[in-house]
Amino acid sequence: MNVLVIDDDKLICGLCRRIFEYGGHKAETFTSLDEALSLDFDPDVILLDLYRNDGYSGLESIRYLADRYSHSAIILMSGEDRSGMDSLLSGSSVKVAGYVIKPFDVRTILADVQRFYESFNSSYLSVAH
Repeated sequence: MNVLVIDDDKLICGLCRRIFEYGGHKAETFTSLDEALSLDFDPDVILLDLYRNDGYSGLESIRYLADRYSHSAIILMSGEDRSGMDSLLSGSSVKVAGYVIKPFDVRTILADVQRFYESFNSSYLSVAH
């Protein structure tokens, strides 16, 4: 699985890279949306920190990523609980595959992301065919 991580915290980026590479995946990490969008990389999964300080709102970021990588599962990361993320997305047409609350459990993030990806992939394939 190819994983793209976008988080303005370099420590989180480094940790995610190590976790996913340890799990046998290819991981690219960026601290801004502009950097990530300039990448020549085909992610299966995008882990997106919802509240970054790169000039884009969380909703804008999701829309840009969904337009460019419509086949990729977008998973939101935030220090807020899921209700905060749900309220941001309410009334919006954007869809996300799942949520990861920071700080996340290193032992379970691989399994969570795999589960979100598989769920997204099965629904994507059923709609695409």
